[in-house]
Amino acid sequence: MSETESVKDRLARVAAGSVHALLDALESHAPDAMKAQVLREAAQAVDELRHALGRATAQRHDAQQRHANLNREHEALTTQAELALSEQRDDLARAALARQIDIEAELPLVESQLASLTRQERELSGMLNALMQRQRELQTSAVMPPAAMPTKTSSSPEAQLQELKTLMREQQLAERLARLKGDPQP
Repeated sequence: MSETESVKDRLARVAAGSVHALLDALESHAPDAMKAQVLREAAQAVDELRHALGRATAQRHDAQQRHANLNREHEALTTQAELALSEQRDDLARAALARQIDIEAELPLVESQLASLTRQERELSGMLNALMQRQRELQTSAVMPPAAMPTKTSSSPEAQLQELKTLMREQQLAERLARLKGDPQP
């Protein structure tokens, strides 16, 4: 049986290799179609990045509003506590001060969230700009060689963003290497 399995494995490898060779041949004979597909995928990635950037911007806006509301409430509670004390209502002053303590504990968390969302927004904006630049380059360039064609991305937005970060890093490395070599921009 082991001989049969090894024959099956070898046949499977030959079949897979043949399919890949056929796909490579099709890609090289239809470069315009491949370029069009790459442009469609780039447009889809731009749309997804714009959506993610919009979500991050909305979340940052919500966090800013929450921060401002907490600060206003904190200030109002000071006035309320003073009023309660002037009316001999220590219980109300105590409740106002307790809420102030809660707000003071919550503010650093909201500030941390704001900083994180601001960073995320900046990263997404940078990725979007880089992708749009790459998309413009693709639209104006001649047919892409098969090696320069990106692979199909996964459907998960997080995976796509990670893949985009990797592509951006590779592009930055290529640009720096070209500068070190004295070559013009790739």
